[in-house]
Amino acid sequence: MEKTIKREGVVIMGHGSKSPSALSTLEEVTDQIDKAFEIPVRLASLQFNNPTFKETIDELVSVGVKRIIVMPFFIYSGIHVREDIPKAINEVEKEYDDLEIVLTGHLGADPSIIGVVKDRIESQIRNDQKREEFEDLLPHEIEAKSFEIILRNRPDLGSGDLINEVKSRIIHASGDIGIEKNIVVGPLANDIVQAMVEGSPVIADVNMVKAGINKTGLSEYGCSLHCFIDDDDVKVKAKESSKTRAAIAIRKAYGLYKGGIFVIGNAPTALDELCDLIERDGARPGAIIGTPVGFVGAAEAKERLIRLDIPWITVKGTRGGSAIAAASINAIIKIALKKREQVIP
Repeated sequence: MEKTIKREGVVIMGHGSKSPSALSTLEEVTDQIDKAFEIPVRLASLQFNNPTFKETIDELVSVGVKRIIVMPFFIYSGIHVREDIPKAINEVEKEYDDLEIVLTGHLGADPSIIGVVKDRIESQIRNDQKREEFEDLLPHEIEAKSFEIILRNRPDLGSGDLINEVKSRIIHASGDIGIEKNIVVGPLANDIVQAMVEGSPVIADVNMVKAGINKTGLSEYGCSLHCFIDDDDVKVKAKESSKTRAAIAIRKAYGLYKGGIFVIGNAPTALDELCDLIERDGARPGAIIGTPVGFVGAAEAKERLIRLDIPWITVKGTRGGSAIAAASINAIIKIALKKREQVIP
């Protein structure tokens, strides 16, 4: 909706520039100021750009403006502010007898500008201090610092039990403390630790999940790690059917490793396929970590998982992903190793 044109208008007078980015900045400033007033606010340039000062004045006059406030968008009181802008105003006033033009002061050393400069400097100093604090840290020190920050915000997650370990790891992987409310650890989740201790194979839906899993930890219990999504037979069957490669790969995996721990972080179709195997065919995998991500089918597949009477971990809703799935199984590995240390004298 256009503004009602009143007798007053404003011209933001800039220097002008051959750089498009410089001009766009002044255009953005003018647009924001225009939104703040009920009278029209327009941009003009002394040189290089259009509209010129005369062109902007002509536009305002054409819509009935009789009094124009000219605001020089300049920091310094140089020759443009002292001579060029007053000269341009005088020339226009000769053409319009009934037009009043008022020239404001330039930006200068205004306290608000000094405040902005001060904020920029302080922000840079803070950033430099943070960079110096972290730049010499080793990878394991960075991880430790991250968990320190998590526990500072959520000290209740520091107990080190299964649920809090999973939540902490997922928060760390996602970089989002707010995701905690969506994390659900099933009532049989402790059985996942036991399955790992017993050397159950671990199956990932995609290679990104597989890449993020702690292989050294798995090897402590002789757990093998598998992903079948790139197998030739999986690709062929996916082309021949209406199913995704992820779904075909998970079905193949269950056929080979029925008691395995299935870690699904990418494909909702893989989780749906596994749920189908359980609900329709009576399948009984050792456990499912199901955190597929996306707006199509992910939330629904995870709701199916929550209803199953098997050990499971998930993140409700559309959020999830490979990093979160890997973080979840890595939390299980850590808990398993911790329990073994408690047993071994």
